[in-house]
This record gives sequence, structure tokens and C-alpha cells, in this order.
Amino acid sequence: MTTVGYGDYFPITPAGQLVAVGVMIGGIALIGVVTATLASWIIEKVSATNEADRAATKAHIDALMVEVRQLRELLESSK
Repeated sequence: MTTVGYGDYFPITPAGQLVAVGVMIGGIALIGVVTATLASWIIEKVSATNEADRAATKAHIDALMVEVRQLRELLESSK
């Protein structure tokens, strides 16, 4: 974003150089905003997937605990 070519054309006046610096800073800021937005979106999607997986895992653990309790009661009653 900050390259200005091979030096064939470049700003000569102070005002032109100031505009060029502004364009360079704006370009870097634009790349940063786009990259940050993309990273934030990816993190949000991964986080949502992990939360859904955790909820499913907790449900499976709860179901297994109930089954273990039932099996223990069955074993104790058969003694």
C-alpha cells in the first residue's frame, strides 16, 4: 500500500507529498480494518461451534451419568 511505483512519478510539492502520505496511511488502515474484520468473523464462528460442541458433550455426560446410576441401582438390587 505504501509503494509509489518505480519512482517515475512522485509528488514534488509539499501539498502533494502530504496527500501521498495520507493515501499511504489510509491504505494501511484499510488493510488493517479488513483483516481485523475477517479475523473477528472467523473467531466468532469457531467460538459458536465450540459452544455448541460443549453443550452436546455436557448432554452426553449427563445421559451417561444417569445410565451409570441406573446400572448401580440394578446391581445393588440384584445382590
